[in-house]
Amino acid sequence: MTHINSPFIPSSQSPMYYDIILTSIGALVVTITERGLRFIKHYDTAPAARIDTLLKMTSAQRNPALLKPYIDAILHYLEGTTKELMLPLDIEGGTQLQRRVWEELRTIPYGATVSYSDLALRVEHPDAVRAVASACGKNPIPLIIPCHRVVSKDGSLGGFAWGLDKKEALLGIESAA
Repeated sequence: MTHINSPFIPSSQSPMYYDIILTSIGALVVTITERGLRFIKHYDTAPAARIDTLLKMTSAQRNPALLKPYIDAILHYLEGTTKELMLPLDIEGGTQLQRRVWEELRTIPYGATVSYSDLALRVEHPDAVRAVASACGKNPIPLIIPCHRVVSKDGSLGGFAWGLDKKEALLGIESAA
Protein backbone atom coordinates (compact mmCIF):
# COMPACT_ATOMS: atom_id res chain seq x y z
CA MET A 1 0.00 0.00 0.00
CA THR A 2 1.32 3.44 -0.92
CA HIS A 3 1.16 6.04 1.82
CA ILE A 4 0.26 9.67 1.17
CA ASN A 5 3.62 10.91 2.43
CA SER A 6 5.63 8.35 0.49
CA PRO A 7 8.16 9.81 -1.96
CA PHE A 8 7.36 6.84 -4.22
CA ILE A 9 3.79 7.65 -5.24
CA PRO A 10 3.55 6.56 -8.87
CA SER A 11 2.71 9.33 -11.29
CA SER A 12 0.18 8.32 -13.91
CA GLN A 13 1.59 10.98 -16.23
CA SER A 14 5.23 9.95 -16.04
CA PRO A 15 6.33 6.46 -17.06
CA MET A 16 9.15 5.12 -14.90
CA TYR A 17 12.34 3.45 -16.06
CA TYR A 18 15.04 1.70 -14.08
CA ASP A 19 18.33 -0.10 -14.25
CA ILE A 20 20.39 -2.04 -11.74
CA ILE A 21 24.09 -1.29 -11.58
CA LEU A 22 26.99 -2.84 -9.71
CA THR A 23 29.12 -0.28 -7.90
CA SER A 24 31.91 -0.14 -5.37
CA ILE A 25 29.28 0.02 -2.62
CA GLY A 26 27.06 -2.75 -4.00
CA ALA A 27 24.13 -3.06 -6.39
CA LEU A 28 21.94 0.03 -6.85
CA VAL A 29 18.50 0.26 -8.40
CA VAL A 30 18.21 3.64 -10.14
CA THR A 31 14.75 4.76 -11.23
CA ILE A 32 13.82 7.79 -13.32
CA THR A 33 10.84 9.40 -14.98
CA GLU A 34 11.00 11.61 -18.04
CA ARG A 35 11.35 14.56 -15.61
CA GLY A 36 14.27 13.22 -13.59
CA LEU A 37 15.60 10.87 -10.96
CA ARG A 38 12.86 9.35 -8.78
CA PHE A 39 14.78 7.11 -6.38
CA ILE A 40 17.93 5.11 -5.74
CA LYS A 41 17.69 1.94 -3.68
CA HIS A 42 20.59 -0.10 -2.43
CA TYR A 43 19.77 -3.61 -3.58
CA ASP A 44 21.88 -5.25 -0.88
CA THR A 45 20.16 -3.53 2.06
CA ALA A 46 16.56 -3.42 0.82
CA PRO A 47 14.90 -6.82 0.51
CA ALA A 48 14.76 -7.86 -3.14
CA ALA A 49 11.05 -8.64 -2.81
CA ARG A 50 10.38 -5.06 -1.63
CA ILE A 51 12.26 -3.61 -4.60
CA ASP A 52 10.47 -5.96 -7.01
CA THR A 53 7.11 -4.91 -5.54
CA LEU A 54 8.06 -1.24 -5.83
CA LEU A 55 9.08 -1.63 -9.48
CA LYS A 56 5.84 -3.48 -10.29
CA MET A 57 3.74 -0.96 -8.37
CA THR A 58 5.24 1.90 -10.38
CA SER A 59 5.12 -0.09 -13.65
CA ALA A 60 8.79 0.72 -14.13
CA GLN A 61 10.41 -0.66 -17.27
CA ARG A 62 14.08 -1.55 -17.49
CA ASN A 63 15.82 0.81 -19.91
CA PRO A 64 19.64 0.98 -19.53
CA ALA A 65 20.07 3.30 -22.54
CA LEU A 66 17.72 5.94 -21.12
CA LEU A 67 19.41 5.76 -17.71
CA LYS A 68 22.97 5.94 -19.10
CA PRO A 69 23.60 9.64 -18.24
CA TYR A 70 22.37 9.05 -14.68
CA ILE A 71 24.36 5.84 -14.28
CA ASP A 72 27.52 7.44 -15.69
CA ALA A 73 27.21 10.38 -13.26
CA ILE A 74 26.69 8.06 -10.28
CA LEU A 75 29.64 5.86 -11.25
CA HIS A 76 31.92 8.91 -11.72
CA TYR A 77 30.90 10.14 -8.26
CA LEU A 78 31.61 6.73 -6.69
CA GLU A 79 34.99 6.62 -8.45
CA GLY A 80 35.83 10.04 -7.01
CA THR A 81 36.22 11.62 -10.45
CA THR A 82 33.34 14.08 -10.01
CA LYS A 83 32.19 15.99 -6.95
CA GLU A 84 28.83 17.27 -8.16
CA LEU A 85 25.81 15.23 -9.06
CA MET A 86 23.62 17.85 -10.71
CA LEU A 87 20.91 15.60 -12.05
CA PRO A 88 17.26 16.52 -12.58
CA LEU A 89 15.02 15.19 -9.83
CA ASP A 90 11.39 14.10 -9.86
CA ILE A 91 10.41 13.53 -6.24
CA GLU A 92 6.77 13.20 -5.26
CA GLY A 93 5.46 13.07 -1.73
CA GLY A 94 7.25 13.81 1.48
CA THR A 95 6.03 16.04 4.26
CA GLN A 96 6.86 19.73 4.30
CA LEU A 97 9.64 19.09 6.85
CA GLN A 98 11.05 16.15 4.87
CA ARG A 99 11.20 18.24 1.71
CA ARG A 100 12.86 21.12 3.60
CA VAL A 101 15.46 18.71 5.02
CA TRP A 102 16.10 17.20 1.57
CA GLU A 103 16.60 20.68 0.12
CA GLU A 104 19.00 21.62 2.91
CA LEU A 105 20.97 18.39 2.50
CA ARG A 106 21.81 19.47 -1.04
CA THR A 107 23.60 22.55 0.34
CA ILE A 108 26.13 20.53 2.38
CA PRO A 109 29.40 20.79 0.44
CA TYR A 110 31.17 17.73 -0.92
CA GLY A 111 33.52 16.35 1.73
CA ALA A 112 31.84 18.25 4.58
CA THR A 113 29.61 16.95 7.34
CA VAL A 114 27.03 18.50 9.64
CA SER A 115 25.36 17.10 12.73
CA TYR A 116 21.70 16.16 12.89
CA SER A 117 21.20 18.94 15.44
CA ASP A 118 22.93 21.47 13.15
CA LEU A 119 20.69 20.34 10.32
CA ALA A 120 17.62 20.80 12.55
CA LEU A 121 18.78 24.38 13.21
CA ARG A 122 19.32 25.00 9.51
CA VAL A 123 15.73 23.97 8.71
CA GLU A 124 14.46 26.11 11.60
CA HIS A 125 13.23 23.19 13.71
CA PRO A 126 15.85 23.03 16.48
CA ASP A 127 13.69 20.80 18.69
CA ALA A 128 12.96 18.31 15.90
CA VAL A 129 16.29 16.49 15.69
CA ARG A 130 14.62 13.06 15.57
CA ALA A 131 12.21 14.18 12.85
CA VAL A 132 15.14 15.58 10.88
CA ALA A 133 17.02 12.29 11.27
CA SER A 134 13.89 10.45 10.15
CA ALA A 135 13.66 12.69 7.08
CA CYS A 136 17.25 11.76 6.25
CA GLY A 137 16.27 8.10 6.51
CA LYS A 138 13.32 8.60 4.16
CA ASN A 139 15.46 10.37 1.55
CA PRO A 140 14.55 8.76 -1.78
CA ILE A 141 17.80 9.71 -3.52
CA PRO A 142 20.89 9.19 -1.37
CA LEU A 143 24.07 10.40 -3.12
CA ILE A 144 22.27 13.23 -4.94
CA ILE A 145 20.54 14.32 -1.73
CA PRO A 146 23.62 13.57 0.39
CA CYS A 147 22.22 12.42 3.72
CA HIS A 148 25.46 10.47 4.28
CA ARG A 149 27.04 13.86 5.15
CA VAL A 150 25.00 14.09 8.36
CA VAL A 151 26.60 12.66 11.50
CA SER A 152 25.88 12.58 15.19
CA LYS A 153 26.77 15.58 17.35
CA ASP A 154 29.62 13.59 18.94
CA GLY A 155 31.14 12.92 15.50
CA SER A 156 30.04 9.29 15.27
CA LEU A 157 28.36 8.21 12.05
CA GLY A 158 24.80 8.03 13.35
CA GLY A 159 22.58 6.08 10.96
CA PHE A 160 22.20 5.45 7.25
CA ALA A 161 19.49 3.52 5.41
CA TRP A 162 22.06 1.64 3.33
CA GLY A 163 24.15 0.70 6.38
CA LEU A 164 26.97 2.39 8.25
CA ASP A 165 29.60 0.63 6.13
CA LYS A 166 28.17 2.34 3.02
CA LYS A 167 28.04 5.71 4.81
CA GLU A 168 31.67 5.31 5.85
CA ALA A 169 32.63 4.35 2.27
CA LEU A 170 30.85 7.41 0.81
CA LEU A 171 32.51 9.75 3.29
CA GLY A 172 35.83 8.06 2.47
CA ILE A 173 35.34 8.69 -1.25
CA GLU A 174 34.67 12.37 -0.55
CA SER A 175 37.62 12.81 1.81
CA ALA A 176 40.03 11.13 -0.62
CA ALA A 177 39.11 13.35 -3.57
